[in-house]
Amino acid sequence: MRQSISFCTASDYDWNDILRQVDVMRVGGLDDHESWYRGCLSLRAAAIESPADEETLRELWLSLSRNSGGYTGDRDVMAQWRCCRAPSRITPGTIIAHLRAHGVTMTRGRNSLPYVPRRVAPVVQPLPEAVFLDETLEQYQRTTRPGVLEVSNLYQFLKSRFPCTADAFRRYRVGYDGRRTMFRYLDVNHCLRQIKSMAYCTDGHRDKSVPPLIRRNQPQPGRRAELVYFGEHLLSQHPDHPVAIVESEKTAIIASMVIPGVTWLATGSKGNLGALSERDVLNGRDVTLYPDADAIADWRTIARQRHWHDASLLVPDYASLLTAIAPTADIADYFTSQPASMPKP
Repeated sequence: MRQSISFCTASDYDWNDILRQVDVMRVGGLDDHESWYRGCLSLRAAAIESPADEETLRELWLSLSRNSGGYTGDRDVMAQWRCCRAPSRITPGTIIAHLRAHGVTMTRGRNSLPYVPRRVAPVVQPLPEAVFLDETLEQYQRTTRPGVLEVSNLYQFLKSRFPCTADAFRRYRVGYDGRRTMFRYLDVNHCLRQIKSMAYCTDGHRDKSVPPLIRRNQPQPGRRAELVYFGEHLLSQHPDHPVAIVESEKTAIIASMVIPGVTWLATGSKGNLGALSERDVLNGRDVTLYPDADAIADWRTIARQRHWHDASLLVPDYASLLTAIAPTADIADYFTSQPASMPKP
C-alpha cells in the first residue's frame, strides 16, 4: 500500500526541485498571516523530525517568505523561525499540503543532488531618483561661523550648561540665519535633504511667535522626496556605535553631549518615526527609542515591530520622570533641569 503523505519525512523529498519552483513561480500563496505562520510551524516540525535537513528547511522558509507579500526582511523571518514551537499534531506533510494547495508540486527522490544553500533576493523595483537640496559652501560657512552661532539663543543657553556645545553644533552641522537656528538633515551618504529652521527663546525653549521654516526641493515627476533622520550622516562615521532615537533635533544634540559614544538621531516629529523606521539605514544596528512623554505608547508599538529597545521599558520611572516636568517633556528637559553642568567628554 502506498505510504500516506502525512508520514513522509523531510528527506523523502527533493527540496532543490521545490525551491526551483518557488523561485520560478514567485509563490504568493503564503501571503495571509495564518497560512504563513502554519507553514513555519510545519517546516519547524519537519526540522525537528529530520535534523539533518534543518538547514535546507530553513532556507525553504526564507525563500517562501521572500516571495510572499508579507516579507519584512530576513531578520523578522528568522525571528519567527526561532520562536515557533511545533505541536505534535503537525507533521512534514502539513507543509507539503500547503505547498500543493498553492501550486508547488513535490518530487520524491532520495538520490537528488546535495542541496547548496543560497540566498534568494526578493524582487525589488528600482526607486525613482531622490531629491537633494542645493546649498553652496558660501551659504553653509556664512551660517556656521563661530561669531554667528554664538549670538543665537539656543547656543548661548546650551553653552551655559554644556562646555562642548560648539563641538556638538559642528558635528550636527547646525547653523544660524540671524533669527532661527538651522538644523540640516543629511542622509547616510552626507547628501543634504532639507533644512529645518526654528527660533528659540533665551531659556532654550522654542519661540512660537516666530513660525518655523522647512526648506526642501519639491520633487519633479519621476523623482521622490524621502524623510531622513536628523544626524543620519553620523551613522557612517560611527558604524559600531549603538543608536538612540529621539523626537527633537535639540534633544539629539543635548543627549549627544550628556551620553557620548552613542549616535543620537532625531525624527523631527512624533509621527515621522513610522515612515523613518521602514528605511534600511539602521539594519543590523543596536537601536533604542527615547520617546517624549506623550509618545510613549506610539513609539513602544514601533519598537516592538522593529525589534528595537524601548527606553520607557528599560529605564525605571521613565514616564514619571518626564511627566513630572511637563506632559510633553523629553529627556532633554530632564538633562537641562539638572543643576550641574556636564563636563566636556
